[in-house]
Amino acid sequence: MERVLVTGATGGVGQLVVAKLLEQGYTVRALTRSADKAKQMFQDQVEIALGDTRDPQMLPTALQDITYLICCTGTTAFPSAKWGFQFDSKLNPLQQLWTWGKVFTDANYRQAKATNSPQQVDAEGVQHLVAAAPRTLKRFVFISSCGVERKDKPPYNLLNAFGVLDAKQQGETAIIQSGLPYTIIRPGRLIDGPFTSSDLNTLLKASTQGKLGVVIVGLAFFCQGLPASASLRPSGLTIGTMRISK
Repeated sequence: MERVLVTGATGGVGQLVVAKLLEQGYTVRALTRSADKAKQMFQDQVEIALGDTRDPQMLPTALQDITYLICCTGTTAFPSAKWGFQFDSKLNPLQQLWTWGKVFTDANYRQAKATNSPQQVDAEGVQHLVAAAPRTLKRFVFISSCGVERKDKPPYNLLNAFGVLDAKQQGETAIIQSGLPYTIIRPGRLIDGPFTSSDLNTLLKASTQGKLGVVIVGLAFFCQGLPASASLRPSGLTIGTMRISK
């Protein structure tokens, strides 16, 4: 039986991936921080493994007996409540304003207070997955970003202002150097979708005015012998690239 572990399964991309895998008949295991949330979302259609990529001690059991691993984890590119900042709950409004100002201007303070930053999720979390993955894994699929190799050029330098692309690239490097078969997908932004992020899309007010739908590429496509670098071009529009191991 081929079993696919999806990390970040309850997130926007993860939900779509799980739905497509179930449609194609795969046995799906969802790695989640909240079993209740996963049960409510997927009912009894998936196996649920309680775990957190930020905690390597929780991963070995969750990764047992899996055939494929699809990593859809992520957090916002810009500091937000999703970074899990540990602030004093008794701060008054002026103190809260000062604290958030320091978050945006002091990198050391930002990292010290965050529990769910890109560094912790996209870099260290992926490194933990690589370390725990069985050597028999047929493919490690990682959702990265199309800007990782263009971090010094707009608009990606804006997106990387707080290190999200640096963290994604660290995750990519860990996978590439692991010796595991892999596919790294570097998508552009998701817009107009039911689970669209409210991050950069909100700032740019991005919209296709309903002209494009959400396209999900099946797992079989990820696992076929494609060139080491490929572009995804629906309707002639490049929305991302892929890097695939031989």
